[in-house]
Amino acid sequence: MRNSKAKKLLKKINEQKTYYRAMSDEKLQAQTEILRKKIANNEDEEAIIVEAFGVVREASYRVLKMFHTDEQVLE
Repeated sequence: MRNSKAKKLLKKINEQKTYYRAMSDEKLQAQTEILRKKIANNEDEEAIIVEAFGVVREASYRVLKMFHTDEQVLE
């Protein structure tokens, strides 16, 4: 992925932090099935990537108390 495109995606991922942080555990877990359906329906790949990284970051924060840094997301 080109660097400028990756940074654009990272910006969108970071903008969703408060959205996922406000979700209950149950609603956050339900996002996995929502993402599966979006993939099956061939929805916008970029939007799915942004949502998936947002969910993963929040889940790892809740379970491990660790938050992926921007550099880790870009790699």
